[in-house]
Amino acid sequence: MAAQDSLIIERPSDDIVVLKINRPQVRNALNLEVRTQLADEITRCGADPAVRCVIVTGSDVAFAAGADIAEMAEAGPVEVMSRNVQKYWRAIMDCPKPLIAAVERGYHRCRRGCKTRPA
Repeated sequence: MAAQDSLIIERPSDDIVVLKINRPQVRNALNLEVRTQLADEITRCGADPAVRCVIVTGSDVAFAAGADIAEMAEAGPVEVMSRNVQKYWRAIMDCPKPLIAAVERGYHRCRRGCKTRPA
């Protein structure tokens, strides 16, 4: 995929998929495009019998800064709520394959209460 893509999909082997968030200019802030692509790819990987593991990572700058506030600022409150962004996280929660968040530096907590540890 081209370097300007917001989500780079790599297959280091037949059974591993790496999804790399690629928006370093905004510290990988998650806009609607990235959330949609992540959900679609994770769902696809979950259904693919050849895939045994999915790894989500960011760039050298950051894993992800969180929601893209600039995108939210352009929308009114009704539009922001109508986007129903929770549906994009459902793909992560429902993925039947191991899903690894490759985050550098320190201990982090997921919203679901899981602990991740640096490798």
